[in-house]
Amino acid sequence: MMQRFPGFGSQTYNMKNFILLAAILFSSVACRKTATQTGNRSIIGKWELYENLLDPGDGSGTWHPVDSSNPSYLEFKVDGTLVSTPYSANSWDRFQLTSDSSLIFFRDSSQFNYGYQISNTLLTLYGPCIEACGERYIPAL
Repeated sequence: MMQRFPGFGSQTYNMKNFILLAAILFSSVACRKTATQTGNRSIIGKWELYENLLDPGDGSGTWHPVDSSNPSYLEFKVDGTLVSTPYSANSWDRFQLTSDSSLIFFRDSSQFNYGYQISNTLLTLYGPCIEACGERYIPAL
């Protein structure tokens, strides 16, 4: 049995087509990335420092492994709090994602703009340095 739905002009739509259209619209909205998610990986969780980008100031910087016998961690929580262990010299305590490639770290009334990238199982942070600087993290076990 065909039913006519108001607002669709002179075309007649059956209930199956209407339900299919509604499902497609719902799924396109439901599948959008959240502010804390990039690709298949979210920034939320505990990350272990893996490498530092060291640059002498001429743009020739290279990534260097950190001392794995003294691990450092960043834990991004859903409520926007940030836990750094051991206690970081930066001592950030909150964060806010501003796009899929930038975030702000907060400490007291100060804020620090950073770039970030998540690819597979690697989180890369790029700090507000004059020379190139950055940190790479892997998911903590």
